[in-house]
Amino acid sequence: MRKEEFYNIVVDIYKKTGQGLAGFVTLKTGREALDELVTEGKLKTYVNHNTYLPDDEWICLTGVYCAEEDMKNGEGRALTFIRRYLNLPNDSGIERKIQEYLDANPKEREKLDNDYNAWLNKNKELLEKSFQIEKIEVPNGKQPINKNIFEYIKNTSWYENNESLSAILEKLNKRIDLSFELIPLYKRSIELSSDNEKIEQLEKMKKVQDDMEMDKKLKNMFSKSDLNCKLHDFLSNYEM
Repeated sequence: MRKEEFYNIVVDIYKKTGQGLAGFVTLKTGREALDELVTEGKLKTYVNHNTYLPDDEWICLTGVYCAEEDMKNGEGRALTFIRRYLNLPNDSGIERKIQEYLDANPKEREKLDNDYNAWLNKNKELLEKSFQIEKIEVPNGKQPINKNIFEYIKNTSWYENNESLSAILEKLNKRIDLSFELIPLYKRSIELSSDNEKIEQLEKMKKVQDDMEMDKKLKNMFSKSDLNCKLHDFLSNYEM
């Protein structure tokens, strides 16, 4: 997916909900577009650490009011307030219970209203600006490929032999598994090495870590395509 398309999805979600995009979407799209947009300063991510459930990652726009950031900073009702600002309906069972409680406790409703008005006054200018954010144009033609990724591919036997994506994925999986095994061994070796040896071992471990990260990116790229496709045909869809 092009980074412009990914960015526009986040804009759509934000305008409709006032929230970021759930990070699990990258299981389908990959993280390349996200990582590039974060580097460019167009997007940012927040992770909510849960005690009994997997952590939640949220992908958010920069330069706009961010409920996820506000929550990180201690405003636990940020989502309630942004939904109220956007006049979003909420017919969930929990919301009905909350409304019943507020109906039975007018002072609590008054306090909530006062807190909302204080939040609104604090963020009014930013909120007005936030929901004027526009999508960005998606360029025509081939999708550009990251220069470092292309150079990495060119230096492999897969490229030289023009292997199929399925054959490459099989090798990538083995390489990633091997890297997972090697890294703890390097760490142990570094602990037992002399100062001079540590430098060499650290460099070797970093090389394994860097290669593993690149292999993961390639695995993600290739796994979304026709696995019978040859590597050169796959790369012909990209602008070098």
